[in-house]
Amino acid sequence: PPAAGSACARPGTGRSSWLRLRVLAVLVVVLLVRGVPVPVVEPPQVGLGPEVIYRYPHEFSGGQRQRVAVARALINNPSIILADEPTGNLDSTTSHEIMHLFEKIHELGNTVVVVTHEEDIAGFAQRIIRLKDGHIESDKRNNKKKEEIV
Repeated sequence: PPAAGSACARPGTGRSSWLRLRVLAVLVVVLLVRGVPVPVVEPPQVGLGPEVIYRYPHEFSGGQRQRVAVARALINNPSIILADEPTGNLDSTTSHEIMHLFEKIHELGNTVVVVTHEEDIAGFAQRIIRLKDGHIESDKRNNKKKEEIV
């Protein structure tokens, strides 16, 4: 596994031994590094059933892997979540499921920042900041209703 204190963006990245860890172990390692008592914390609700915690990441679909990555990020109860292309390798249905998950997280009081090149994914945001050549091209509120996006 990565050295203590180092960052690993999501399960499935880093050294090959990190890949062999089961999902439960990945979540527990994050808690142990943070000094959180493991029995007290429940895994975040991210749309994965209890049967998946004993599976290996390579046994998951792309959408399930993204949900594990979200659970791993949420287990520390952050106020801000940075999601860089969270739907990049997913089909449109799964991409929208992940974005609805981020909407729920936002409704709980977390700030969610999503970086994407996909127009439909950007449509889920309340605010869209477009960058070009390292400069802000536009910064606008998104007035579209959720029903219009799906």
